[in-house]
Amino acid sequence: MKKKQRYCLMFHARVDEAVSAEQRHARFFEGIKGIPVPWGLGDRPAPPAPDFGRSSSAAIGLTKFFGDGVKRAMLTYRYRRMLSDDGYSDDGLIIDFDPAKVDVHHLVYTVIPRYVEAFDAYRVDYYDEQFVDLAYEERVEEGRITFTAKSKEYVNPRFKVERVNVVSFFDDLLCRRAFNLSPAEVMERLQGKVEHAQLLHGGVYLIGSSRVLPLDDAQKLCREMKSALLG
Repeated sequence: MKKKQRYCLMFHARVDEAVSAEQRHARFFEGIKGIPVPWGLGDRPAPPAPDFGRSSSAAIGLTKFFGDGVKRAMLTYRYRRMLSDDGYSDDGLIIDFDPAKVDVHHLVYTVIPRYVEAFDAYRVDYYDEQFVDLAYEERVEEGRITFTAKSKEYVNPRFKVERVNVVSFFDDLLCRRAFNLSPAEVMERLQGKVEHAQLLHGGVYLIGSSRVLPLDDAQKLCREMKSALLG
């Protein structure tokens, strides 16, 4: 039986000690207010900011907020102390969804750019969850199925881009760190190789394809985009 496709959409935002989690939370929901439901607020009140308590992170589930089509959604904030230039010090929004139940063209052309600005993201990753399956090895041990990462290397998302995804956003600093290119140079190198590219929020937004691609086609497109940036 063919596995049903599910997609993952991740927004990464650097934590700034001068901007509290409550402030970022309020700015995000204010910024998406004008987007039609379910991606925007509509007439709904904004979900409350999560409480840190004694933890170094705070999270709020948004699965019900987004409704049908979204299988899991979580908004996570880091405590504004003891921060490092590392992905572990990021705020993040992750959305797992069924592309068959979502208007993907509207999502990639309208929703994601608005979310980038509202969340002040430095990076967006959008990919078929089968990419995650490829990164892990499945084993049966003592009657239990376990999953082990094929690569033991930790990749700091603030510095390195392992895969240029079918839809991606990279801010200026990440473009320079990962590719030694400016956002404008990234866009120039990918002109004619992607469906759409634009400068956005001090970075570059790339839509390799707004179609829901078979895994092999998505892999090929991702390889071609990264090769163009590293060539």
